[in-house]
Amino acid sequence: MLERAWKLKQNLIDFVLDAEGELAVALEAYAAARSTGERYDIAQQNQVID
Repeated sequence: MLERAWKLKQNLIDFVLDAEGELAVALEAYAAARSTGERYDIAQQNQVID
């Protein structure tokens, strides 16, 4: 069940980031603001979005 939830979350994030418009810009800005000055691998970047 957790694996399915993880996959659904990733699909939602991918959908939002691939979308055009305010929602995608807001999510990208949020992730960028949370990760300034730090270098993360992809798993850590995904957790920032959470």
